[in-house]
Amino acid sequence: MNNFFREPLLHFLLLGALIFGVYQMVPSANINTKLVVSKERIQVLADAFQATWHRPATIDELNKLIDNYILEELYYREAVNLGLDQDDSVIRRRLQQKMEFISKDLSSIIDASDAELEAFLEKNSDKYRAQSSYSFEQIYIDPTKHDQPYQLAQKWLTDVEARKPDGDSTMLPQVMTLRSQQAINNSFGGGFAAYVVNAKPKTWSGPAISSFGLHLIYVTEIKDAVAPSLAQVREKVSRDWVFQQQSKIKSAMDINLKKKYDITVEHSAYVGR
Repeated sequence: MNNFFREPLLHFLLLGALIFGVYQMVPSANINTKLVVSKERIQVLADAFQATWHRPATIDELNKLIDNYILEELYYREAVNLGLDQDDSVIRRRLQQKMEFISKDLSSIIDASDAELEAFLEKNSDKYRAQSSYSFEQIYIDPTKHDQPYQLAQKWLTDVEARKPDGDSTMLPQVMTLRSQQAINNSFGGGFAAYVVNAKPKTWSGPAISSFGLHLIYVTEIKDAVAPSLAQVREKVSRDWVFQQQSKIKSAMDINLKKKYDITVEHSAYVGR
């Protein structure tokens, strides 16, 4: 049975039935397919925005309010036509949600194949790729203990190959092994990881600045991030794939609903979406 729901042809048929067919299954003779967004209605929307945000809506914001109202009205009419309002006392927003849930319910029964998930992972690999990791050594310079800490750092950097300084006492780790940029910043703060990332490996460089002071750094190893396999991130990829399908179906439903109705907006600045 699971294999049956994995068939790409079934996916196509189900999506097609939802997006292009479901609205035609219920007679539309009793539905008023003309929608007029009156000037009075637009003023109500604008006044509600003003009362909420204590400022007038911009043109873009007003367009969005009008567009949301149109979709609310269209979903409401379709929901009533489908009988979703029977024995239900919840406000019209709930009826719109019922229509939207249809698309989500359909997405939930479509189980992506491994090939679909692999393709999705490849297209969005950067989203799932772990950070590169770095190993380095650092010599700390406490700026509160020296009159000219930057000049001292430059002197130590010049002499470090001949005579490596011990550095000032600190609780910071002298050596970090294969740690991510986030982990490095968590320990040193101040965007310190950026210095490590940009440092030339196998060479002392600096001074690098942390939340604690100055540092000479010596990067010993860099392990580049690799794209994970599907097995490693299947749960997250599958969840993101389903969310994408739901968004696509919802967008298609919005477009087709608008095509079904004759919509008039009595506002010269309105730009439909």
